[in-house]
Amino acid sequence: MQTITSVKNPLIKSLKALSRRQERESAGRILVEGEVMIREALKCGLMLKDVLCVERKADFAAGLSGEAILVPEEVMQAVCDTRTPQGVCASFQAPAPRKAEELPNPVVALDGVQDPGNAGTIWRTADAAGFGGRAAGSGLRGSHVSQGIALGHGLGLPGTLCPDGIHAGDPGAIADGGVFH
Repeated sequence: MQTITSVKNPLIKSLKALSRRQERESAGRILVEGEVMIREALKCGLMLKDVLCVERKADFAAGLSGEAILVPEEVMQAVCDTRTPQGVCASFQAPAPRKAEELPNPVVALDGVQDPGNAGTIWRTADAAGFGGRAAGSGLRGSHVSQGIALGHGLGLPGTLCPDGIHAGDPGAIADGGVFH
């Protein structure tokens, strides 16, 4: 297992940059924190790119398909948005955007939600209520947005859109497409 000890390492800088929407869009990647969310992202078929772990999570990280990189706690804190990182994070290729008309009915659409925890709660509730898909508008924001998006991926709901926007337009485009009224 490779070890990186500096926050100035190019890989560490690139992973930290994924907290910014512009960087997620240009890199086509999202960052997922924690064992549960990483497992869920893998179950949903997202392609694993990079895995960082601290010593206490090395066994978990070594069992993943990507190359695990050992980092000290301070490097993990620099990469992760959470106040208390869980000791493992991974970057995944972002899911391909889909048009509103490709989504199953009914769909829950979120836009302007500032807290990804709220987005995750809404998406879990939609899953329990039998919704067939979900959409994230470009107004879905927050420092942990990629974590919230990844949480939505873990629901197994089809119709996941680009993490940073509905490419068929805004949620109004969904209404125009007859999916959401």
